[in-house]
Amino acid sequence: MARIPAKIGKYPIEDKIAEGGMGAVFRGVHPTLEQPVVLKKLTLNNNEQVTERFRREAKIMIDFSHENIVRVYDHFKQASSYYIVQEFVDGCSVDILLKKERYLDIDVALYIFYHSALALQYAHSRQVIHRDIKPANIMVSKSGEIKLVDFGIAQADSEEDTLTRDGMTLGTPSYMAPEQFEDSRNVTFQADIYSLGVMLYEMVTGKKPFPGKMNPETILKIQKGRYASPKKLQPEIPWFVSSIIKGCMKAPLKKRIRSVDDILKKLKRWYNSAPQDEIRENLILLLNEEESRKKIVPYKKKISRVKVLVAAVLVAALLGSGFFAYRKGLHYRYILNKSYGGLQIQLQIPKPAKAGKDLFIVSSLYEDDNDAIPDIEKEVRYKIIEDSGDMVTLLSNPIYLPPGAYRLKTMIDSQVIWKNIYLEPMKLDSRLTNWGELRHLNIVWTEYKPLPLVIDVKARERKTGKDLSESVDVSIMEKNTYVSIGDLQSPLMSNRVYKIRVSAEGYYPNDYHLRIQPFQTILQLDAQLVPVEGSVKIDGWNSDIDILINGEMNILSGGFPGSVVNLKEEETFSKPILLNPGEYVFSFTYKNTLQDIQVHVEEGKNTVLKLLTNEKEKTLTIIEE
Repeated sequence: MARIPAKIGKYPIEDKIAEGGMGAVFRGVHPTLEQPVVLKKLTLNNNEQVTERFRREAKIMIDFSHENIVRVYDHFKQASSYYIVQEFVDGCSVDILLKKERYLDIDVALYIFYHSALALQYAHSRQVIHRDIKPANIMVSKSGEIKLVDFGIAQADSEEDTLTRDGMTLGTPSYMAPEQFEDSRNVTFQADIYSLGVMLYEMVTGKKPFPGKMNPETILKIQKGRYASPKKLQPEIPWFVSSIIKGCMKAPLKKRIRSVDDILKKLKRWYNSAPQDEIRENLILLLNEEESRKKIVPYKKKISRVKVLVAAVLVAALLGSGFFAYRKGLHYRYILNKSYGGLQIQLQIPKPAKAGKDLFIVSSLYEDDNDAIPDIEKEVRYKIIEDSGDMVTLLSNPIYLPPGAYRLKTMIDSQVIWKNIYLEPMKLDSRLTNWGELRHLNIVWTEYKPLPLVIDVKARERKTGKDLSESVDVSIMEKNTYVSIGDLQSPLMSNRVYKIRVSAEGYYPNDYHLRIQPFQTILQLDAQLVPVEGSVKIDGWNSDIDILINGEMNILSGGFPGSVVNLKEEETFSKPILLNPGEYVFSFTYKNTLQDIQVHVEEGKNTVLKLLTNEKEKTLTIIEE
């Protein structure tokens, strides 16, 4: 057996996790962060494409910083091997969970799916397509964190992928989108969305939508979207979960969910109503059940099934209570309270302009060294404890840090608040049973202040789509009169109600009556303008005459709001036909004789067409007035 190196680069090595033909994976320690890390080793062997993919994974991920993506700290070459140094996740991948459990509880599956979607949202916002989303690439830590790994075949959308030839297929077939079988080079973000849907399908049903060998018949089913409905396999699956799966797994790109943002919107109600902390605790217990089973295996004495079951329940309960206490930070307050300070943040927001649950709030902690101010990887989560309408009060999770100076940055919508904090140890005396006291930091947010407002207007003609943006006038109601934006006496500001008119010569204006919230600084209006119509009156029509306009029996009328005109109905000809300005061909059929006449319709003008029929000679005369 090959000797495990004591050190690779600057990293002390503790163990070898795995080894394969192309490299190995080691567990080491970061020398400055003093945290466990994983070193992925690739033996180069002159394989330029594999080496370049390995480098690209490091290049992509070293710039990433997201709680649901495994963090990469370093990459380097040593001797004939290349290394990536990344965060160590103490846990297992979702595919290991599925092998053990077959399928997952709906809420646990959605919890994993939701955080995987957040990771993809972050990657996609940086124009990176993962292209190999699957349970094996989603890690779950023993503290319930979800981490996306392995960007080895990811593609930056903004640069040409010279490593992937046209028509080349990359990915894991069971999770690949239909278009990925044809060409992995030119796939879009929707390929990741498809794979995400396959993963959710497997987590809630225990089966892949396309099981078995990946042969031409299976690929054809994937390309045609033929798979068993998830509710057929698990009838208790909620309809909205089934809807998300189907939306993600639509074979045609036009019908598939277009962005991860759309997935997160569909999950918003579940996320707000489901007990997230309890779901996370259940996931933690699920992971650590495996540890308890490993500990029970070595006993060789034959024990009855009942005793084994009772013992397993007791062990699981003890482990569960221990991990629950760990997650709640009770070990900090009872055991480590002499070495740690505790902090809990309360936010008070008076008279918010929107509902508390819709406020954008992010808090970050930093070491206060009065120089670089390095950030601290501590998650600050808030829950609303009071929402009276006049005041929203939120309380953070307890945060435990070594005693010292820190800075807290809190972003609430458009405002940023910085606070200096000095934490002292929680322990107040030497009694063993004394609980450490949390320090409570109260932040009262000032009311919104009006901000400069920018109005961006885009305008098109309703029917033709012609761009009118350069020719429209945007005006604001001021003292009961519409005044062009350029002539306003005072600047546009948020926290006001505006009456806005978008108009252009020859078109009906579009009016908007809008309340602009204090935190809203850009207003975009996409207006559709309707031309002022002309009309054509047809005199002398009878049921023996068939009429078409531009070859159509039904035509959209002009004017506002507009409607469909049926040229088969007698009442259509009792009044002028309203039409948008332009050229029209009127076709008249009488006694099997067809006549066409071109009519120019002008704004505000009525054109009369007189029809004179000679039944004996079977002729039709058209006179334009």
